[in-house]
Amino acid sequence: MSPHQDIYKPVSPDQRVFRGETVTLTCDIQRAGNIQWTYSWFRDASVIRDVTERVYSITSDESYSEYSCRGERSDSQRSHISAAVTLTVSEPVVKVSPDQRVFRGETVTLTCDIQTAGHMHWFRDASVIRDVTERVYSITSDESYSEYSCRGERSDSQKSHTSAAVTLTVSERPKPALRETNVSSWSYSWNKDDSVIHVSQSQEYRISSVNESHTGHYSCAGNETQGSRYSHTSDKVTLTVSGESLYICLSL
Repeated sequence: MSPHQDIYKPVSPDQRVFRGETVTLTCDIQRAGNIQWTYSWFRDASVIRDVTERVYSITSDESYSEYSCRGERSDSQRSHISAAVTLTVSEPVVKVSPDQRVFRGETVTLTCDIQTAGHMHWFRDASVIRDVTERVYSITSDESYSEYSCRGERSDSQKSHTSAAVTLTVSERPKPALRETNVSSWSYSWNKDDSVIHVSQSQEYRISSVNESHTGHYSCAGNETQGSRYSHTSDKVTLTVSGESLYICLSL
């Protein structure tokens, strides 16, 4: 007989399991015959148990583990180590769309994200609210504050743990308010005989100690200081000075 026997992968009911679920692994060796065998079980390549039985039951706790086995005959001949079987522990997670902070009357979609479960239980504030086969549950937000969670159940009645709760906080939809914005500020260019002589934000231009040199044609134009708007140039006003005056005021 060959010292190395062919070995199957360990057999389990389902490779995706719920946390806390009991899983049975079977180390199946081909052509094992009537010889007494002992079995070594490995988790993530480290030996975890030596037993005479080929059936090994565990309680799933790790999120992800690889299990394999090896057989040894009474004459100390060993089989190869089997290919590993991966156990993935599924735990439900509630996902919210569009957001956990919503306006009153807004539709919110909750998704119970869990593998292998065919039936879902939904809870609001720890009380069951609906049994559905779909993972997606849509609600219209009305309560000011609620906590939602879910739990999965397989066709064999095996239940997952209840997910961590997500909190929906509902507020009133804000009302927009109209208000007057600050009026744009303008600067003014004062011109004499088509040449700029003064720029300010005042709508008046004062000439002190007026004399005949101030005789000319005056005009003005406006420009928005924080924008791109501007006015046309005003009509010209003719100023004729004879003699002397204390001051003259031109205004828009």
